[in-house]
Parts: sequence; structure tokens; C-alpha cells
Amino acid sequence: MRPLEDAILPEVETALPLATKHDVIFAGENNSTNGLIFALPDRCIKLLDQVPNQSLVWDQSHTLPKHVADGNSNYSRAK
Repeated sequence: MRPLEDAILPEVETALPLATKHDVIFAGENNSTNGLIFALPDRCIKLLDQVPNQSLVWDQSHTLPKHVADGNSNYSRAK
């Protein structure tokens, strides 16, 4: 569902400042790997990288064992 996720990103960029202006917490959330959007760590990282100050709720119950950071994760945001 990368096209859907990519289509949502500009909307999030627009919504976040509006939410902040009105003291509303606006956060993304990862979904089950059976879900349609933001189910994989790399897609959540893209959201966080593209939308400065965006928050993310990571639901561990949706996390596959292979996506758990072990210090050598391919999903590190460290630059």
C-alpha cells in the first residue's frame, strides 16, 4: 500500500501544524502487518522523516519478532 501511504504524507504535513495550533496531539500509529498502511518499520520511518515533529505510537502487539531492534536493526533513524 505504498501508494496510499505516499498519498497520505502531504495530508499529514498539512494537518500537523493545524493540530498543533489548536493544542491537539496528532500522531501516527503503526498497524498490523495485515493492515493497509504504516505496517512496516521502514514506512513509519518515512513518515517521521518526511514530517518534522510528527509523533508515532508504536504498538508492540503488531510488531513481528524480525522487526524488533537488536542494536543492528535495518530500521534505525540514527544518522
